[in-house]
Amino acid sequence: LFYLAEEIRGRGVGRRLLRSVLDGADAAGLKRVRVSTYDRHQAACGLYRSLGFRVVSEAPVRVYGLDMRQLDFEIDLEGQRASP
Repeated sequence: LFYLAEEIRGRGVGRRLLRSVLDGADAAGLKRVRVSTYDRHQAACGLYRSLGFRVVSEAPVRVYGLDMRQLDFEIDLEGQRASP
């Protein structure tokens, strides 16, 4: 879980942080990484998709009194290793 303060959003910090996590997971020999967010967090959804994550499950949830969908994204690191 990570959260970026509003004043540093849009500067690529989240992308660099997630890229570092993925690099570490790859170096550790992990096969895949899964992250979860809510559909209301469009910036997070866009970041995950831009790095190659795909939605593997979604479910309706009620959080903080709001109806939304939980999205689980996954990236296959083995598939990433095979790419040139």
